[in-house]
Amino acid sequence: MDLKQFANTESRKQVHLIAKLKKAVLYAAELESNCVSLKCDTTTQLEAKAYHYYMTGVLLFEQGNWQKAVVSLSAAQKIYNKLADAVEDSELYREKHDEMTPKVQYCMYNIQSMGVENTQGEDGEGLFQELDSIIANKATKSAAAVREIKWEGKSFTISNDDIKIQLVQMEDNIQLAKECSDHDKRLELYEEILSACRDITQQIKKGDKSDSVELMTDYFTHLRIKNTVDRFLAMAQQVADKLAGVVETRTGSKIARLKTWSDYTISSYKTTLI
Repeated sequence: MDLKQFANTESRKQVHLIAKLKKAVLYAAELESNCVSLKCDTTTQLEAKAYHYYMTGVLLFEQGNWQKAVVSLSAAQKIYNKLADAVEDSELYREKHDEMTPKVQYCMYNIQSMGVENTQGEDGEGLFQELDSIIANKATKSAAAVREIKWEGKSFTISNDDIKIQLVQMEDNIQLAKECSDHDKRLELYEEILSACRDITQQIKKGDKSDSVELMTDYFTHLRIKNTVDRFLAMAQQVADKLAGVVETRTGSKIARLKTWSDYTISSYKTTLI
């Protein structure tokens, strides 16, 4: 940390910092190679690869190579983001993702200042297919436990494997939507949830011949309506937050009254739903 603080003012410190980062990149590459040769599990290999991308990006960042730095850092962010969706303890991955955001933004600023068109590339296409495979396997393993659903004092069993997998993925998205602080990402999750509800309902009507078809369709219709309401609330909160940001920069203006109105509207809407 001390070396980093003095690097901007002392050229000798900067040279020393670059040398240490180069060593760190070599060690990160060796770690990644060892994870592959030792046949570690896929998640561990991806963690090592993300770390290698990250250290490479930091080195390029300190060298002022903005275009290559943003490619490496963005690749690391993509891996951490995918891993966060694939495991239960996702907080650490999301922290690492967010930690790199200021550097990525600074790189983009410098690239635009130079008038250079940025092309981040598509490094790691096969890598991200592996990540998608992890998520799918996670859902498949968890689906075995999702068989009986109790709702409104009644219960029913889902025997269709495709529906069980979709249900697990939908439940994961519902939890992510509750925890997500990014408005756009949250709305995307709600779109996926609503789409899954519609797809599952159609599959039940077409293929399920059990006596509980009506109960099952009612349940997923209930989920669709509930998440539709949550989606509208998220959209209203997004607008309120944007207005709150405007109010902070234009204190005393007519727009200031909008904040009180938007807060009242959302609070009233929630009270009505309850």
